[in-house]
Amino acid sequence: MSSALSRIGAWYDECLLHHPLLAKAGTAASIGVLGDLAAQYHEGRLRARKRWSPAGAGGAYPHSSRFRWTFKYDFRRGFANVANNLFLTAPIYHYGYEWLESLIPVNNGDDVVAVSLAALGQVLVDCVIFDALFVLLLFLCSTFIEGRTSSATRDLRSSLKKNLLPAITAIWKINVYAIPVEYA
Repeated sequence: MSSALSRIGAWYDECLLHHPLLAKAGTAASIGVLGDLAAQYHEGRLRARKRWSPAGAGGAYPHSSRFRWTFKYDFRRGFANVANNLFLTAPIYHYGYEWLESLIPVNNGDDVVAVSLAALGQVLVDCVIFDALFVLLLFLCSTFIEGRTSSATRDLRSSLKKNLLPAITAIWKINVYAIPVEYA
């Protein structure tokens, strides 16, 4: 198993070295579709629980053999997620980080304090600016690709008002709480 993982890791490193944008786009699209699949499954289970709940929303569903639900994958939503990650997120991250490195170079010498401050600056730009930009792009992309163009302006405006700030603050919280201990 370890040998197979080593070969996969070596192959991925080669892809990143020779075709960095394609490798990053493929990775982003793969992670996006798997994450969306898990999210749609979870959302379907929650909807089914609410329907079967004795008290409506929030109650526990009965543990009987009659409880059945079928999972229906929304391919249009999945396609929107893949398209966003493949054509927007990966290229913007790829070129955005190149730009960020030229603006705030991390590899600028042996001064540990300067290198650490530059790395911190890059992380802050990523967490505050890039993450907010990508959440906004996901909202825009999914609105149009999922076919909500007839009422896109109204839907997008209400969706942004209702969901954008909570989504961005959730990502900021994840960035704060998910930092590995050795980097905190």
